[in-house]
Amino acid sequence: SQRQGTGAFFAIGFVALAGFGMARATAHTKLLNFTSNIASLLFFTLGGKVVWSVGLCMALGQFIGARMGSKLVLKKGVKLIKPLLVTVSLVMSAKLVWSQYPELFAWLG
Repeated sequence: SQRQGTGAFFAIGFVALAGFGMARATAHTKLLNFTSNIASLLFFTLGGKVVWSVGLCMALGQFIGARMGSKLVLKKGVKLIKPLLVTVSLVMSAKLVWSQYPELFAWLG
C-alpha cells in the first residue's frame, strides 16, 4: 500500500514546515489521518470494496495501539517521540525507495 506511514510524514511536515512542536504536530496529524480514513471508507463503501470483518479487526487493533501509544507518550514524553519518529520515517523512506527502485539495492542479494 502506498499509504503506509502517512502520520509520520504529516508530523514531520508540521514540525519542519509549519514550526509546530511535537505535541501539536501529533494532534494535527491525528486529525488529518482521521479525515483521510473517513474519506477512504466513504469511497470504498460506495464502490462496494470494504471487507468489514478485516476492517473492524484492524480498527480494534488501531484503537488498542493508539491507547497504548498515548499512555507511553504521556509517560515518556518527547524524549521518546522524536527519535522514534525520525527512525520510523527513515525506515519507511528506505522501504519506499526500495520498492520503487529495487535495482539500487541489487547488491544486497
